[in-house]
Parts: sequence; structure tokens; C-alpha cells
Amino acid sequence: MNHRSAMNRELILTDDMQTHTVIRSSEPVVVYEFSAQKRTARVKESLCTFAQRVNNKTRYDEISSLGLWLNGTYISSRALREKQTVSLTDIDATGMVSLSKGTDTKNQTQRERSFVAGHMNISEAVEYEEGI
Repeated sequence: MNHRSAMNRELILTDDMQTHTVIRSSEPVVVYEFSAQKRTARVKESLCTFAQRVNNKTRYDEISSLGLWLNGTYISSRALREKQTVSLTDIDATGMVSLSKGTDTKNQTQRERSFVAGHMNISEAVEYEEGI
């Protein structure tokens, strides 16, 4: 932030991680927010010493926002929980923004990116949840 702007960020670190970010600016501002979570399977303690080790990675999730605008408001809430990754983003601004998200699981990979420019009013909700 270069000019008159306000940024509030709350970070809650417990068993889960939660963030709440609010940025308001009447002048040019650049925002980059990135959240990622890697979950691994727990190895059974009774596993034989001579057994072949396997990759215990079960899931990797990531969500990011990158924006440059003349003025506007950016509001974001993210939660990284044991079996869930959640993101809620609201942007009311003039400028450009790139929103990307992705997940890697044992048997699939998904990547998505959205790019918006101009006068924008964006609301995006993302939820990645581990299957039962």
C-alpha cells in the first residue's frame, strides 16, 4: 500500500488455521494472499520394519489471490482444517485480479484460474473436502 489504505488481518492458530483479511483503499493497492495445506496419512505403528514404504501424501490444497486495483475493498476468510480447506473471497474494486485454486489427491489433480479486469464485484467460495 502506497497511499491512504487500511488493512486488518486476523490469524487464528489452533488445531485449525483461520485467517480473516480486510483491505480498503481509495488509492492504488496490490494484494497477494496465498494459503496451502498438505495432509498426509498416518502410518500404522504396527508396520513391519521390512515393509516397503509408500508415499503417505493424501492431499494438497492451495488457494491464492493476486490483484492490482485503483481503489476498492478486498475481504477474505480462509480456514485450513484437518479434512477441509475453505475460502470465501469478496472483491469490490476497479482494476484486475487473478484467483487461482487447486488440489492434488491420490488419484486426481485439479487446477483452476480466473482473471477479471475492469469494474468488478466478485464473490467466490471454494471448498475442498476429503472424501469419506
